[in-house]
Amino acid sequence: PATVRLSSRFEMDPTEVTQAMFDSLMSRTYPGYKHPVWSDSLGLADDMPAYGISPYEAALFCNARSKAAKFDTVFLYDRIVWYAGFPTIVNLRVRQNARGYRLPTEAEWDFAARGGSDSLHFWKTMPGASASMYANYPSVAGSGTRRVGRLSPNGHGLYDMFGNVSEI
Repeated sequence: PATVRLSSRFEMDPTEVTQAMFDSLMSRTYPGYKHPVWSDSLGLADDMPAYGISPYEAALFCNARSKAAKFDTVFLYDRIVWYAGFPTIVNLRVRQNARGYRLPTEAEWDFAARGGSDSLHFWKTMPGASASMYANYPSVAGSGTRRVGRLSPNGHGLYDMFGNVSEI
């Protein structure tokens, strides 16, 4: 374990981005956008999490969301090259002090996931609580994903911080 200090405040959405939100914003913003390959076997519905998103698509989504909210865009790039509906960004870089949507850093995600606890698996410290109340793992939910926000939130009011869709 290492001691990490967060240098500034940050906010997170209470749930994962849904397929409806991702697809709607991307299709309105980028003419070359192609709908991701989401399937019934892994989860296909408006309130299911968006999964299988490339880092380039995540950056474009964050910028589109920032613009829609009248915030600064966080990601800069020289150009987007669309190939079969999927983007590649040339010279992607991050504006460190921009106030806009972005993915959390590893330290921010860790802080948020703990929900105010010193333990990453905070439910182990709560009488009567179990992983199945907070985490969607295959042994808990079967295969595929689960609709966002259906399990209990952690101490920060955040849902689905464990399991459901993996972060790479």
